[in-house]
Amino acid sequence: MKRTLFALIAILFATALALPQAADACGGFFCSAIQLVPVQQNAERILFTVNDDDTVTALVEIRYAGDPEDFSWVVPVPSAEGFSFGEHINIGDPQTLALLDDATAPSIVPPPVQCTGQGGAGGGLNRSTAGVATMAEDASFGDDDDSVVVEEEGSIGDYDYQVISSDSASALVDWLNENDYLITPEMEPFVEDYVAQEMKFIGAKLQAGADTTMLAPLEITYPATEPMVPIRLTAVGAEPEMGVVSFIAGDDRYAGTSWENLEINVDDVMVDPRNGASNYYSLVSWRLDQAGGRAMIPQFAGDTNDVWQTASNNWGWDEITYGPALQYLSDVAAEHGTITRLYTRASAWEMADGTDPAFEATAEGPLSNVLDLSSRDPVEICATAPNEQFGAPCGEMYCGQDAMCATTKDGPDGCLCPDGYSARLITAPRALSRTIAPTVVCEQIEFELLASAVDMTGVEVSDACADSICGEDGTCVEINGFPTCQCDDGYAAVDSGIGVTCLEAKKSYGPDQLLWTAAACGGCSSTDAAPVGALALLLLPFALRRRRP
Repeated sequence: MKRTLFALIAILFATALALPQAADACGGFFCSAIQLVPVQQNAERILFTVNDDDTVTALVEIRYAGDPEDFSWVVPVPSAEGFSFGEHINIGDPQTLALLDDATAPSIVPPPVQCTGQGGAGGGLNRSTAGVATMAEDASFGDDDDSVVVEEEGSIGDYDYQVISSDSASALVDWLNENDYLITPEMEPFVEDYVAQEMKFIGAKLQAGADTTMLAPLEITYPATEPMVPIRLTAVGAEPEMGVVSFIAGDDRYAGTSWENLEINVDDVMVDPRNGASNYYSLVSWRLDQAGGRAMIPQFAGDTNDVWQTASNNWGWDEITYGPALQYLSDVAAEHGTITRLYTRASAWEMADGTDPAFEATAEGPLSNVLDLSSRDPVEICATAPNEQFGAPCGEMYCGQDAMCATTKDGPDGCLCPDGYSARLITAPRALSRTIAPTVVCEQIEFELLASAVDMTGVEVSDACADSICGEDGTCVEINGFPTCQCDDGYAAVDSGIGVTCLEAKKSYGPDQLLWTAAACGGCSSTDAAPVGALALLLLPFALRRRRP
């Protein structure tokens, strides 16, 4: 029977799974040896609760689109003598992590606006824009090898699960490949690391007929005292600059230990209140790369009950849809006084190189998620020439380590990738909305984990470059099953609306352009000024906040 692993994201020995967009077939740590179709992960989020009995509970959101029989999922977890996982595997409500994300995400209070130029709607306007903008990333296992043991098995919700152990990495790799998982030689070091740590593996598969449109998150409790995300296991399916959100509920605030704790200077955050343009997530990626690609950004730390109350105020009007999730957060608040939100953006080669991010309690105090820019000089909204250019070109786009952003003659801003990199279309969060949008970033060509897949399995895979639209001025390069574009000299990779294509570059910029240092309007914009008549519509995102009708 066909089996494919959707996405393995290890947790602490625990796991976090892809969020906004799901895809079919394989990805993450293990893949199917029957269908070599990669999954593209563009975000992960997970809630850890640190319990008083020396256990950690991980609530892992799972998104998947496809045939239930093509889904399987494996995560390594620590264990202890006499610990029964069968008593500690449950399911949660699909909305829980979405509500938690919404209640703790970074928010911007934008600069004030004023109207002093010609064409204004009467008198001068000098006020802060209203509101706060929220930024929102049947089971069948063989047992052919005596050194691979299925210790427990059972069913919960739409999942069948098994707890697997082995003291031999090579035996485990053979067993997984024999059971229609794909572990290439490039992936084997990851397996060896976790087998050497004497971890066990929890495998889950969907039952036949399961509804995959909204899968319940898995809740796994395991023996540990501090959360940790073995992020290396995410590398196969991870988009470049993939967002990872870790929520930690406990008695105290938490901070990273193995990865640097990196603060974003609010003075560097830019927002144009006329059109919602912001540099926030690109700035985050740049600062993380400056820190070596292995850092976590604390975005919020506060009272868990306050977080639950915020979620209730925002979404409690729909008890049918959100009631169970709100109850889960209420239960967490009753047991754990503080919740911490830490964020990072990492590419596959950064995930696979180095240590895994781990967290420990800290004596640091609360941290607000509000970035207040309201004390800045007002932004002029009644320009004499409504189509006048303001701010910095390439002020919202980060192309990756050692890459350059470029304006193009006939299109949007694009990326000039350095040697050894190729441009890939990814999805990234928008700073002033709860949506994600396509953008281009440079991906490392040599980081290829599926290079041996065809030789191992004999399974032919579709040519990812067959429908490439790189154009006459670029060459398609397949990386881990996805098309990328290497543009000719003088050409930048841009988002064409349906993929990546290469357009002639006009002028290139380094990442410091993200600081919007252009003098035109005090570094307040990277796009055209808005016509006055559109002001109300452009300010709408700042006021949008879903409440009781």
